[in-house]
Amino acid sequence: MPEATVTQRDDGSFPSVRDWRAVSSGACHKGLRHNAFITGFRHAGADRFELLAEIDAERERHFFDHPIDHVPGMLSACIIRQAALVVFHEGWGASYEDKYLLDRVAAAFHSFADHTKAICVEALAVDVKRRGDKVLQATIRSRLSQGASPFAEGEATIRALSPGAYERIHRRGR
Repeated sequence: MPEATVTQRDDGSFPSVRDWRAVSSGACHKGLRHNAFITGFRHAGADRFELLAEIDAERERHFFDHPIDHVPGMLSACIIRQAALVVFHEGWGASYEDKYLLDRVAAAFHSFADHTKAICVEALAVDVKRRGDKVLQATIRSRLSQGASPFAEGEATIRALSPGAYERIHRRGR
């Protein structure tokens, strides 16, 4: 696992790891810790969030099934998806009983990133649809960076469904 003693602020440095709240693998919708890349979370303002992502290249076999010396693009897209889910659970207190559909994900890649270093994810929630205090749907725009250098950006649109609504959609899709 990468060294978790990162520090990124406006000048490109990370906040101290002590400033982050730990994120469970369940918040990323993953059963194994090494498949859950988001490890830290904190609020950064109204519908703004900062997340810490770390990659365990020694244990992660899906993206590192061949020699590679950078963060693969599809892994960056996976971090963007997981960041959106973590915002739902950690940022808005969304229930783990509900089901979540990924309606859309998009990513753009600007440069290579070092897979042995922590990644800062700056996230902004837009087009948030709420019913009372509950967030029903949102698009989370994310920018991934190491130091002062953003290397990828994208967005994921997530929709929360009750278990019954999920079952109806799931049955229609078969």
